[in-house]
Amino acid sequence: MEVSLTPKQAAVIEQAVASGNFANAEEALALAVALLEDRERRLADLRALVDEGDADFAEGRYTEYDDVTIKNLADELINEARALRDSGKL
Repeated sequence: MEVSLTPKQAAVIEQAVASGNFANAEEALALAVALLEDRERRLADLRALVDEGDADFAEGRYTEYDDVTIKNLADELINEARALRDSGKL
């Protein structure tokens, strides 16, 4: 496959190589492709989660909150986050 880069893209690759972060342009482009693959995987995962949430909502699998219950939920989440932080897991 032959690919043409814009002048800006070529400059980014050249700068990355010149800075010593990469041995050559191929190495820099290999990382760029790996990052693109990771991004595509994450987007697919996110889309699957959105589809799951849509299905749950359509089937009535959700919780409604009011002013009191949303505050209780927020307090629970804050306490969980603090416990994780204090345990060193966060």
